[in-house]
Amino acid sequence: EIKNGQEFYRLNNHQGIFLVPKIYPKYSTQKILVCSAMPGNSIKEFADHPLSKDAAKSVEQKKQRTYLARALVENFIKQVFVDHFFHADPHPGNILFWKIPEFSAHIPEFPYQFPTNLPNYRLIYLDFGMMGHLSPSLADGIANVVLALNTKEPRSIGQALLAICNRTGEVDQEEFYDQLSIFLAPYLNSGLGEIDFSTLIYSVIKLCRQNNLQAKPEVTLLVKAFGLLEGLVAQLDPNLSLMDVARPFGKKYLRQKFNFKHEAEDTLVNLFQAAQSAPKLPIKAEKVLDLLLQGQGRMNIRYKGQDSLLNRVEQLINRLMVTIILAAIILSSSLLVQGSAGHPAIYNIGVTGYLISFVIIILLILDELRRHFKHKK
Repeated sequence: EIKNGQEFYRLNNHQGIFLVPKIYPKYSTQKILVCSAMPGNSIKEFADHPLSKDAAKSVEQKKQRTYLARALVENFIKQVFVDHFFHADPHPGNILFWKIPEFSAHIPEFPYQFPTNLPNYRLIYLDFGMMGHLSPSLADGIANVVLALNTKEPRSIGQALLAICNRTGEVDQEEFYDQLSIFLAPYLNSGLGEIDFSTLIYSVIKLCRQNNLQAKPEVTLLVKAFGLLEGLVAQLDPNLSLMDVARPFGKKYLRQKFNFKHEAEDTLVNLFQAAQSAPKLPIKAEKVLDLLLQGQGRMNIRYKGQDSLLNRVEQLINRLMVTIILAAIILSSSLLVQGSAGHPAIYNIGVTGYLISFVIIILLILDELRRHFKHKK
């Protein structure tokens, strides 16, 4: 927690209206964390405070709340996509709101200087026991999901999601894309400002889990933090669109990731390779036609749900083989029992065959019931 606090202090203290307490490792122990005393009260008290009945004051208070909400979102975006180190528990109890006194002479030793271009209040983060770390590649993957949501193309969104998930089993990507397309349809037909992103993300993670995809732990932690922060932002300004706040960052992010010089070089290389391959196309086409005319051509076709169907066919064949063997055992046992007069050993063999057949039948019935209830669930 000491290291987390020091790193968060370095990255966020005096970033706009944000302050962070300074940690003192020299005076801290395993059970006591010593940091600078911070003024202010929980931002929940400010958010819960009713608006003034005076029209002018009410407008000013609304502007203040909108400013705070935007500042929280912009700072959180910076933590995730610039610092790759974010506060994973930003509930209202861990964020203080402090209005700077008009007469700073009352606090002459307070170690902060206040820029004149900022309002006369600050937000203060506390409690750095739960923090999230993102690798640059994972942060890029999350950014790609957000950008894909902006394109409203389910396949692009699905491909971006696959990049930030671990596979816990076999994944049918086409089936996943189809399910995702149906799920996202009502969201994609809505304006971005109308989407409840925390609910959307939780539902998408649930859909991923149903398709043997598991969100990486860092992503789950990020979703939790985002849900907490969004609840606070919605309380401060219910009309604030998170995408409107994030859009300037998205443009800046794209400019940073898109290197025109490199893209131009890659395009020229691809064009050169295509120009080299173009004269060979007629020869390759002739070879393909010769193979088809000689009957040596082969085409691999894979259809949707192929693996599931093949597994089902295999199960049916196995059941059929078991049934045939079961019928043979019952028939053989019947012949042994019928012809065992005066031969107890042969009679016992026949009875044993009956018992084995009975046990197998019971197991088949139980397995079928299990499949039925599992499918129904």
